[in-house]
Amino acid sequence: MIHLANLREQKDHITLFKAFEKLLTSYPEWTLLLVGQDFEDRYSQELHGWVAAHNLSSHIKFLGTRLDVTAILKDVSLGVLSSKSEGLPVALLEYGLAALPVVVTDVGACKEVVQDYGCLVPAGDVNALFQGLMNVLTNLEESKLRGIRFQRHVSTTFGAQAYITQLVAFYKHIS
Repeated sequence: MIHLANLREQKDHITLFKAFEKLLTSYPEWTLLLVGQDFEDRYSQELHGWVAAHNLSSHIKFLGTRLDVTAILKDVSLGVLSSKSEGLPVALLEYGLAALPVVVTDVGACKEVVQDYGCLVPAGDVNALFQGLMNVLTNLEESKLRGIRFQRHVSTTFGAQAYITQLVAFYKHIS
C-alpha cells in the first residue's frame, strides 16, 4: 500500500496510521510505503515518533522523496490518500495511471477524479478509512478491475490528449 504525499499536516498521516494499525490485525503481512518529502520538522518528528511508539517500523516505511515513483507504483496493490484538504491531487492521477485501487478522503477534487472507480471516505475518520481499506482488501480482485477502469478514466479525462483536444477546441472557438 502506498501513500504518495509530502509529510505535511494537511495530508493527515496519523489518521492513516491509526486505520492501518487496525488493518494489520486482519492483514499482518501488509506494508504501508510513505513516499514524499520529509521536511524534518515537528510534524515529521511526530509521525516518526508515533510509528516507533506503536512498534510499526517494520510495517510503515518512510521512503522520502523518490525519483522512481512509477516503478514503486508498479509494485504496490493499493493507493491511499488521507488528506484533510486537497486541490487536484497529482498523487491520485498517478494512482490512476498505475491502475491502482484507491481509498481517498472526500476533499477537494478527489470525488471528481475518483467518481465510482475508488472508495471515498470522510476526512479525519479513522473508522471510515479503515472500512474503506478493508473493503478494497476483502474484494481485491474486484478492486483491481476498478483500478483498471480508473486508469482508463484518468487517461481519457486528465491525460495529455484530453487537454490537447480541449485546447484545439478552444482555439477554434476564439478564431
